[in-house]
Amino acid sequence: MLKVAYTVNSNTLNIDCALFRFHFPKIHMSEICTTNARQQAKKGALFVDVREPADLAALAFDAPEVINLPLSQLARRWQELPQERELVTVCFNGVKSQQAAEFLLAHGLKNVHPMRGGILLWMQKGFPVLGKRHTTLEK
Repeated sequence: MLKVAYTVNSNTLNIDCALFRFHFPKIHMSEICTTNARQQAKKGALFVDVREPADLAALAFDAPEVINLPLSQLARRWQELPQERELVTVCFNGVKSQQAAEFLLAHGLKNVHPMRGGILLWMQKGFPVLGKRHTTLEK
């Protein structure tokens, strides 16, 4: 069994184990609310939906420009993203979009914002989606 220790201080995340030692600078990012994300999309921001393709087929954001780059493929495909554009990472509930934004910022992209609440909050606000809105649990 490999033991890994990590510590977090005000500026770095340190990961230590017998095989390696990494020190990551703490990333400061600003989360964006659904209302502001929608406004930014209308102004040219690109939504990067990090859900899997099957999830998008069932329910997708109805926004001017949305591309699908699943979180599972982000590490090998992130360089396909336009680096000069504002990117808003989106997902189902906001968790994966936060992870994606942290990864992109750590790899040098500057204008990346995770959208709080994902498509769940987007729908709750009454914003448009493609696919079936679920208002109750179906049996």
